[in-house]
Amino acid sequence: WVTSHTTTVWISNPTWPNHRAVFADQGLGVQSYRYADASGRRLPMAELLEDLGRANAGDLVVLHGCCHNPTGADLTPSEWSEIAEVLLARGAAAVVDTAYVGLGDGIEPDTAGIRILAEAGVELFVCLSFSKNLGLYAERVGALVTVGPDAEAVHLVDSRVKACARS
Repeated sequence: WVTSHTTTVWISNPTWPNHRAVFADQGLGVQSYRYADASGRRLPMAELLEDLGRANAGDLVVLHGCCHNPTGADLTPSEWSEIAEVLLARGAAAVVDTAYVGLGDGIEPDTAGIRILAEAGVELFVCLSFSKNLGLYAERVGALVTVGPDAEAVHLVDSRVKACARS
């Protein structure tokens, strides 16, 4: 992913309202994949997988690690595995937004999707936000964890992230 220069990011429909703006403001195209039906609860996996099957090599797919915002509907381990297969087949990378780890079913189940993607070999960016479960006066606390195909790719991401942080 690091060398493919993505231009498209896929976000769930529905999703946290700021996801679209975060990526569009950086000049990236934003597409959506179906996540929930009109009731906001059922996960239409066939439709979700069909939509992700349109992703191109180098695209980023934003996934909610747990406690999907706004539906609260989580993926099962088998659904995470299906998504991993599609991402690998399409050459897309995952961005996992994990704002609610530990507040759903517990830390282990809430992070199962991350482990499944990593073990499958999906290139991965895990955005850890601790704003829901840790307070630091007047600050937002978080971390970015990257999983790449090799140490060189991870180092490249690390150097780019550090450059952004310094600018």
